[in-house]
Amino acid sequence: MPILDNIRGVYHFLADRKPGGLETRPPKPFRRAAWLGDGLPLVSRVSGVSELGPAVEKCLDLLGGLEQAIGAGDRVLVKPNFNSPDPYPGSTDLGFLRVVLELLKDAGVQVLVGEGAGGIWRPTRNTVEKLGVPQLLQELGIEFIAFDAGETDWVEVPIEGQYLDRVTVPRVAYEADRMVYLSCMKTHNLARFTLSLKLSMGLV
Repeated sequence: MPILDNIRGVYHFLADRKPGGLETRPPKPFRRAAWLGDGLPLVSRVSGVSELGPAVEKCLDLLGGLEQAIGAGDRVLVKPNFNSPDPYPGSTDLGFLRVVLELLKDAGVQVLVGEGAGGIWRPTRNTVEKLGVPQLLQELGIEFIAFDAGETDWVEVPIEGQYLDRVTVPRVAYEADRMVYLSCMKTHNLARFTLSLKLSMGLV
């Protein structure tokens, strides 16, 4: 990464702060997972399918179909892993992102893609530009929202957490009917590995 990008990233890491005086919104009601078997979340895996698109569709069919989780007209926020400009497998594969976005559009949902890069890799738009994300979304006619301070509208939500009594989240995430996480399974120097739960770091 060029030295100028490092300097810019450190500046945003130190300077970006959520604004004060945010609108307070109540916690959203708990929703059970759409795909359950014996009360537990289902996971599907396919093999012997050489093309990504048919493989993803087969996975969804095994779970019960996309329509079981997302309905036409739903507002869906797709949250990939673009924490840094590292290519796949360090970031969400763009081919996989394309397949998921096309499936959602075909299902008649309102799709947005949002992400907040971490630490020195801010501003987020700088990171996704290096990965080629804007070109893909422009081709598909889908809007990208950067979860950086000053770039998006935030709301404050009271919670009954062990360490926090409130969190700030992007309004578009709070108001989404569904969120689709496109996480990466990879090693992490602090957490040993990282997958879907830690992907929420890009929201806060």
